[in-house]
Order: sequence, then structure tokens, then C-alpha cells
Amino acid sequence: MNRLTRRWALLGLAACLQASASAITNVAPGKLVWLQGYDFSPATPGFLNEGTVKLECVDDALHIQLDVAEPGLENAPGGRLLFQPGAGGSRGFSGHLLNHGEVLVNYSATFSVRGTTVDNQAAFLVNPYAKALFFGPGVGFLQRKGVVDCGEKLEVRDGFFDWQGGDLRGEPIFIRSLFRLAPSITQSFSARMGGEGSTFEGQLLAGQNLRVSGDAAYGPAELTCPAALTVAGTLTLDSIDSPESVDLNVPTGLVIAPGGKVAVERGRGGSRRISGPIEVDGTLEVGAALELLGSHTLVQRGAFAINEFGYCSAQGPVQQRAGTTRISGGTLHVPASFSLEGGSLSGFGTISGALTNAALVDLVQSTRTLIVLGDYAQTPAGTLTLSLASTRSSQNPPPLIVTGTAHFDGVIRLVAPEGANLVTGARHALLSSSAIGGGLERIEVPNLPTGRHWEFRFEGNTLYASVAEGASRPSLRVDVGTDGGPRLTVDEAPPFGFGIEYSTDLSNWIAFQPRIQFQDDTLCLGGLPASLPTASLFFRVARGL
Repeated sequence: MNRLTRRWALLGLAACLQASASAITNVAPGKLVWLQGYDFSPATPGFLNEGTVKLECVDDALHIQLDVAEPGLENAPGGRLLFQPGAGGSRGFSGHLLNHGEVLVNYSATFSVRGTTVDNQAAFLVNPYAKALFFGPGVGFLQRKGVVDCGEKLEVRDGFFDWQGGDLRGEPIFIRSLFRLAPSITQSFSARMGGEGSTFEGQLLAGQNLRVSGDAAYGPAELTCPAALTVAGTLTLDSIDSPESVDLNVPTGLVIAPGGKVAVERGRGGSRRISGPIEVDGTLEVGAALELLGSHTLVQRGAFAINEFGYCSAQGPVQQRAGTTRISGGTLHVPASFSLEGGSLSGFGTISGALTNAALVDLVQSTRTLIVLGDYAQTPAGTLTLSLASTRSSQNPPPLIVTGTAHFDGVIRLVAPEGANLVTGARHALLSSSAIGGGLERIEVPNLPTGRHWEFRFEGNTLYASVAEGASRPSLRVDVGTDGGPRLTVDEAPPFGFGIEYSTDLSNWIAFQPRIQFQDDTLCLGGLPASLPTASLFFRVARGL
């Protein structure tokens, strides 16, 4: 059977055939228009399809194109527009498509030419082995009702996807395009954006996932959000198959809501940059190189995590008011300072810049060192919690190393986890700094069995805690300071856990709580009352350990 005979045999199965060499008129219910690759397909006026329009190439690898002039093709309820496979070639459509029926993409279908849009209000289906490509300025997809079911096989390139209603199933890809998400869209979805010059308008609610990815095909990714962006779902910045950079521009602000997450993933490498103010009430997780551009303050009230391969560089200050910051081997570079006003900081790794602790630095669970490349200042409201793990010894680095000066007010709390070595002679490196000062309120230590006590000693620039034999009851002596007032020092450690009383006549005793000071790398007592007399003073320990 030759090609012509085979063609007419196939056409004999159709309820209706309109040769594609002439314009297509309205297609009645139950009728079929079949466009094939060796048919000439001129632009056709707009028409109504209540039957079936099929683009299919049976035996030749030829392109099939359907061009519809204004007002476009209206696919009525019950109407079907089929992009069918065949010997090869591609299937093309240009013009306005208003869909109230079914559009089924079973092959590669390209929607192009400026102004081509699909207005979907019913079913737009892309099978797994097929692909729908919307390509060109002004070309796009308007999803108003019904469903788009596309797997990962719907791509909008240099166009738009405007989601106003209905469902979206799969993970469409938007390259250098606009993705507009109406506030009425509350259901879960996943989508990916790439290329430079992409735009997102909308908010990400719980269950809604958006990936911004650089890749080898489209290069770096750049996404701009002209309005403030709130993320209660998940926003991911990554690279897929090559080390491409990813930029997120949020000039009016990014808010990571409770339950929301921004994940900076390692991928194939490349840098990640966020430009604009950021507030974290959900989770900011950094697993790659992230730059926070501009002098904006990063306000942290949620969970800020820097993983092993994470490097976060903030040009502006980081201010934590609540929540948790955890560094797990990564680096936080904050030349403008990191202020911990609430919540906690934990983990190991590096903080490059000044750290102010007015809340809790908790290193109990850390088996490695937190290094502060700068100054550490602990206010009276701050607490530093350290572990007396058996792995800590004079041969191992302390859990906290400060390369600049360290000023300690507030509290240092030592915790002995299960299995910690607290026998006589055990020594634990606690912290080191080039210079240590301040006036601690107290040092809290675990209880020891009767007959043992804690001692604290400096060796070089490192402070050690050790367990010694005997019951410690520090003896006191009074020195005269350079200002003419008295100053208390202790003959033996520890300078904590007891009260001090003073008297001028050995009969009336007045109690006060001294503070622990670091002076010339020595622990001593300070915080004496300002009204303390300067003559005929007697001191005593009010209570033992």
C-alpha cells in the first residue's frame, strides 16, 4: 500500500475530514478534523470546536502547525484538542486558545508567536513522555479553572504563567518568565524557576514549593519579587547540573513565616545571593555559599541553620531576638556584628566578626570548637553553657575559642554529661581568648562528692576547670586598689558559690554577693558595694560550697 492509499484508508475512519489546505470552520459534536504533516496549514480564522481536532503525523517526520487568528480557538465542553505522536516532527500552535474541554499533549507541542496564550478552564493534560513548551515574549498560560496535569513536562520560556484558580499537578518550569500566583491559590504545588530575569508575584503558603535553580541549559538564575515576599511554604535556591549562581531580589523584604523554609542547597556549586531585608520566623537553612547583600539587618526569631558546607556572609548586622541559630561546621561571616538578644546559639564552626551574647550560647552538645574570629562580649543577661565531656582535656581545644578579646558578665554554666570524667585530677579546657575580662555573676558547676572541689586556673590564654581533693573553703584577703578602695581576692579557687559579709566592728555583718572578675588572666572577686567604708573592714565567708 503506497502512502496516498494508506492516507485515504485512515481518513475513512474519521466521522468528518476537512482538508487542511482550506480554513477550518466550526467543528460540530462528534466530528473530527485531522491535521497531518504533509498537509498545507494556512492561518485559519477563529473557530469553535465541539468535536475533535487532532494534530498527528502518521508516517513522515514532519512539522504540523495550527495557526488560529483572532478571536482564537474555543474548545467547547466536550471538545478535544489532541497533539498526537507519529513518525516524528513537532506539533505547533499559535493564537488564543480558550479551553472548556480537553487539551491532551501526547507529543512535543510548541505554543509560540507573540500573543499566543492558553486560557484554561477545564483540562490541560501533558503525558509523561510528552512536553508542552510555551516560548516567546507575551506567550503564556492563564490557569483559571479546571486542572493542569503536566508532570515535569510543561515549560514556559520568556513568557508568563498566571495562576488564578483551579489545580496544578506536577512541577512546571518557568525560564526567564513571570509566575503570578493569585492569593486565592491555597493548595499545595511545586514549580521551578530558572534563567536570568524571572519574576514571581505572590506569596508562598504552607505546602507550596518553589525552586530557583541555575543549570547548564539556561545558566545563572535570577528571580525578582517586586512586592514583599512571605514564605510559609518552601523556597529553595540551588544549582542542578553545573556551578551556576542564583540571585533572589526582594527589595521590599523577605519574611520567612512560622512553618516556612528557605533552603540554600549545595547542588553543583556556585554562589547564592539574597538582596533585601530578611526576617526569619520560620527556617533559614544554609548548605552552600550564601551572600546577604546590602546593609539590611537580618532579624532572626526562628531557626537559622548553617550546615557543614554552609557559608553565610551578611553585609549588614544579624540580630537574633528569639529562636535558635545552629552552626554545624559551617561559617557565619558578620563583619557588622552578630547580636544575640534572645533564644540560643549552638554548635561548632566559625563566626567571623564580633559576637554579643545577651541570651544563651549553648555548647553543651558540641563535640567540637566554636571559633569567634573577633571579640566576644557577654552582657549581664547572657549565659555561656559549656560541657565537661570526657573528651575535653588539656590536650584538646576548648569548646570556645575567641581570637579577639572576651568580656564575660552574666553566667558561665558547666554541665557534666553522662560519662564525663570528674575524678580527682581531671582537667577540662573551657575557653581561650587573647584577653579576658568582665565581672561574672556566677559560675555554675556540677556537684562533686564530699572531699572534692573545683579549681579554675589559667594556663597561657586558656581557662581550665579541674577536680581537686579536699573541701574548698576559700580564704580571703583585702588589697587596696589604685582608687583607694578595698578589693577582694582569693587565695585559692573557686571564687563562686558563696556569699561575702563585711563588718566594721565584728558584731554587725552586712552581706553582699560578689562578682567574678578576670583580671590579668586571674579569677578574683569584684562587685563590692559602692558605699563600702575604706577603714576598719573585716570580711568573712557567709556560706561554703
